[in-house]
Amino acid sequence: MHIRPYGTAGWRFALLFRDWLRADAQIRAEYLTVKRALAHRFGTDADTARYGLVKDPWFATVFPRMEEWARATAWRERN
Repeated sequence: MHIRPYGTAGWRFALLFRDWLRADAQIRAEYLTVKRALAHRFGTDADTARYGLVKDPWFATVFPRMEEWARATAWRERN
C-alpha cells in the first residue's frame, strides 16, 4: 500500500499512472513484463529494497510517455 497525500505530485502520479495503464494495452503489457522479471529476480528477498531500486529507473524512462498521453487526452486528476 502507498499512502499519497491529496494534491501532491505523488498523488497525481499514482492517479495518472493508473489511468494510463487502464487506457493503453501496450504499456500494461510492458509493465507486466517488468513486474514479472523483477518478481523472478527479487521474489525471495526479505524486503522490497532492491526491487524498488531496480524498478524506479523504468518509471523514469516511461514518465515522458505518460505525460504526453495526459496532454494528448486532456487527462485530469480524478479519484
